[in-house]
Amino acid sequence: MSEVAVLTRHLYKSYGKGKTKLEVLKDLDMTVTRGTIYGLLGPSGCGKTTLLRCIVGRLQVDSGNIIVLGNRPGARGHKVPGSLVGYMPQEIALFNKMTIEETLSYFGRIHRMSRSKRKSRMEFLLQFLTLPEADRLVENLRIWEHLLRITRQLNSRTAIIITTHYIEEARQADKSLETIFLKLCHADHNTYNLDPKGENQKPKKPTMKMVNSAHDPAGETTPLLQQDWEDIDAFVQTPPQKCHCLFGLPSPRNIFAQFLKNITFMKRNIGFLLFQFILPSIQIILFCVCIGNAPYGLKMAIVNNETQGLGQLFIRELDNETIDKVIYKDMNAALDSVRHGETWGVIGIGQNFTQDLFQRFTNISGVDNQTLDGSSVQLYLDTTNQQITLQLQETITSSFQAFSEILLKTFNLNPNLGQLPIKVNDPIYGSKDPNFRNFIAPGIILSITFFMATGLTTLSFVIEKKEGLLDRSLTAGVSAFEILLAHVFTQLFVLIVQVTLVMVFALAVFEVPYKGPLIWVILLVLGQGFCGMTLGIIWPLEAIPEWLRYVSICLPQTYAAEAMRCVLSRGWTLLDMPVWRGYLVNTAWSFGLLALAGIILKIKS
Repeated sequence: MSEVAVLTRHLYKSYGKGKTKLEVLKDLDMTVTRGTIYGLLGPSGCGKTTLLRCIVGRLQVDSGNIIVLGNRPGARGHKVPGSLVGYMPQEIALFNKMTIEETLSYFGRIHRMSRSKRKSRMEFLLQFLTLPEADRLVENLRIWEHLLRITRQLNSRTAIIITTHYIEEARQADKSLETIFLKLCHADHNTYNLDPKGENQKPKKPTMKMVNSAHDPAGETTPLLQQDWEDIDAFVQTPPQKCHCLFGLPSPRNIFAQFLKNITFMKRNIGFLLFQFILPSIQIILFCVCIGNAPYGLKMAIVNNETQGLGQLFIRELDNETIDKVIYKDMNAALDSVRHGETWGVIGIGQNFTQDLFQRFTNISGVDNQTLDGSSVQLYLDTTNQQITLQLQETITSSFQAFSEILLKTFNLNPNLGQLPIKVNDPIYGSKDPNFRNFIAPGIILSITFFMATGLTTLSFVIEKKEGLLDRSLTAGVSAFEILLAHVFTQLFVLIVQVTLVMVFALAVFEVPYKGPLIWVILLVLGQGFCGMTLGIIWPLEAIPEWLRYVSICLPQTYAAEAMRCVLSRGWTLLDMPVWRGYLVNTAWSFGLLALAGIILKIKS
């Protein structure tokens, strides 16, 4: 089949399934010989573009056989898609933020052209196509400006004829046959809707015609040799196969071309890039400022029914920074203030508080329940907010312990008698006053880093696909895996800047403690940039239901956050199991999601 450029037999291609299934190509046979111009004629929707996309390996057919330049599209070692075929999509399909020079250099690289050849071809195209200066952005190019410059150059005798469906576009030309254009539109409309007798007919399904306009100098169609027909017959007898696109080794040249294109995208969107850099820092600043600090200025209703005595001493010992004292004379009014949301609770002191308290400690064997109740501080709290409730309980308990120590000193007794018979020693890890912010900081840092890292990559993918550059790149032989790797390398630069800023604010400015090697923390945060989106696992596994623990363990940030917490708070290294387990899970998720993304991108492309 040396003389055959394209050969299809019994080709089928459809979109959708079931009732929505639409057959575009049905039992299509086509033979295109080398050295010919083959025309596909037909209205929109008849399958011309679908057939071309199948030929260049951009679509897989449902069934049938297809050969392009001696092999099936996508076969291993076959440069289709690739440099063996050229493909011009319906859209412009160029990156608007690239210049003419950058665009030509990009496609020259993915087609494996040398630097000198790219330069010579660029000079030729700039002159041959009368293009403006090479540093002009694609988005600033205007077709009518280009055509006017060609026709109005000094000593230019160039004339241009344009065919278009749009009258408004044609009006920009020097001459426009609007009347004939309208008559042709009406004639086409009448031919489509009416039969020769003038009766209404249903519109026919769009069909595609194939016109072979290749002729030799004598005016006769180029014939196929007998050997070619024998090869074709042998090919037809083989079982129909689907086109397969196999993964090959990634090309460093293609990856580098994609990398330069991504860097160009960043340079042309410097505002968004700075936003990507600054936003994680703003988030970690807001987190450190707003989360983890002890509540203060909490209004508490105070009812002291004892005008003089130890009750007043206890009220003075209450922490004035945490508790804002609001004095009430009536217990019912104080309780109403809690019900109305005016205060967080009520502290009540009985009328005989001092007398009953002395009786409680001097007559231990004969004290009754009424005396015990009168010597106790009555506490009524609004417990709808857990953090505030815990803070108030701790503050009031500490205040009463300080009050007891003062009272014991007054009677020349050992103040330690007022302490609980439980001695809390220095903690093995952490501090005596643990901060909730320090506990959830690892999960927050990992989450912030990951969410911000995905934004730029997602946007670049969307823009690339929307503008059609992704389709052009894949048709030119760039694999989905190479595109993915280029985005990973590009995003690594963004990740490094984001992680640096986040760690500076978290560890240096807001002094989140870290006792282990900082390098393990940085590597773990960078690794999270390659993981999938997940829920923030910042609460300990022991605090969630048993069945939900297994769900949490399966998520990528659970063990990673625990590993980072161990490095920061305990000073552990990669030799400890919780730390290397976090790295192992993170690596497994990263490579798993990377492979899954490559497969999905390959299927969609």
